Amino acid sequence: MCPFVEKADPRCATHLTLRNLYRAFAHCADRYSSCPVYQALNAEQFQHDPGERVPNIPVVLAAS
Repeated sequence: MCPFVEKADPRCATHLTLRNLYRAFAHCADRYSSCPVYQALNAEQFQHDPGERVPNIPVVLAAS
């Protein structure tokens, strides 16, 4: 799931509607790293606070 969904950015508004529900699940839940809005938000966050950057690839922890 896109880490910016809960931020309520107006640029995401066209995706997060009932009319676009299928697209929202496919795009925001599965392929968010390819989303231009995600990339812009991630870049903006990095410029604001480099230590708080959201990674492009989800982290998977392996059991040891």
